[in-house]
Amino acid sequence: MAATQGKTGKAGNLTIGGVVVPITNWKAKFDVAFADSTDSGNYQSGTATLPRSQLSGDEAVEGSIEGYYDTATTSANITSLIKAPASGPYAVVLKFDASTTWFNGNCDFTDVEFTVQVPGATMVGYTLNFKSNGVFTLT
Repeated sequence: MAATQGKTGKAGNLTIGGVVVPITNWKAKFDVAFADSTDSGNYQSGTATLPRSQLSGDEAVEGSIEGYYDTATTSANITSLIKAPASGPYAVVLKFDASTTWFNGNCDFTDVEFTVQVPGATMVGYTLNFKSNGVFTLT
């Protein structure tokens, strides 16, 4: 059966500090660390085994944002986000489309990479990596 409620991502976007930044791509990964909680209470005498158990621990989101470097938009300030970490963390919103938010929380920007290609009719591109910092919501 074909997806009937799928998202195209055509209007997917990024907001940093309340300013929408035009992008070409964003990728994010939700990660949960688990703590081993296995103890003698897990022992199964009938099989003489000790099955592992775990409890969820800390959570984080990290990923990357790609776009074209445009001096008329916030992307021109991408480098300053990295150079001034004391100003962060920054309020970030990642959306699948104009109405569907996936991530809303604070992030630190860890590094930025620029891509310049010569020759050719290409735009200068960037990849900005981020990590969540503090409480966030996912939908």
